[in-house]
Amino acid sequence: MKVGKLRKNCRKLVVKFGGTSLADSERISKAASSVAREAKKGSRVAVVVSAMGKTTDQLLETAVKSSSVVKSDTKELDYTLYG
Repeated sequence: MKVGKLRKNCRKLVVKFGGTSLADSERISKAASSVAREAKKGSRVAVVVSAMGKTTDQLLETAVKSSSVVKSDTKELDYTLYG
């Protein structure tokens, strides 16, 4: 396969791992192994990783505390968190 040329008939996967599935090194290794296994089968894998543990809650709390606009405007809060 030449660089830049798309493979025909390849499986495309998007996998998302959340906080609990990445809580410790054993679980991170398990997640990485599952992605590697699919890639070896020829799948094109996109990996999405969410914040670990209570990080999302802490980020939300910090955003709300740091801006009076965010406190009163849900759309502004969404923009702050999700761009």
